[in-house]
Amino acid sequence: MTNTEKFLGSGLAFPLLLDDSGKVVVSTGIDLIKSSIYNIINWPYKHRFFLEEYGCRIEELLEEPNDNISFNLARRYITDALNDWEKRISIIPSDIAVERVDDKAVYLKLKYTIVSTKKEETFIYPFYKQINY
Repeated sequence: MTNTEKFLGSGLAFPLLLDDSGKVVVSTGIDLIKSSIYNIINWPYKHRFFLEEYGCRIEELLEEPNDNISFNLARRYITDALNDWEKRISIIPSDIAVERVDDKAVYLKLKYTIVSTKKEETFIYPFYKQINY
């Protein structure tokens, strides 16, 4: 375990993962923060028991067109959610880049700084408006 991982801590990531022996995998350091970011963005707003304010409103943009208004709303929703629920990072709305893949998918690229170590990281969240099976 590196010094950064010791400093950032360790814990269970959601969804829980099991190793070959059936034990729960413990995430450490940056992996734990990335798991937390994914969980916050992916969790629908006001759908958590006993903590209704948890989550991100990005699902409200599923029916909206891929235009600048939707992209700016996505930036706002992600920034608000991460500033409220992930105190280990610092994110600026201008550091969120929106890359349009096609009419059905958008990649949201987040640049954030880990507050305790001042290390910059990148997180890419694929936002699909339609899933093809």
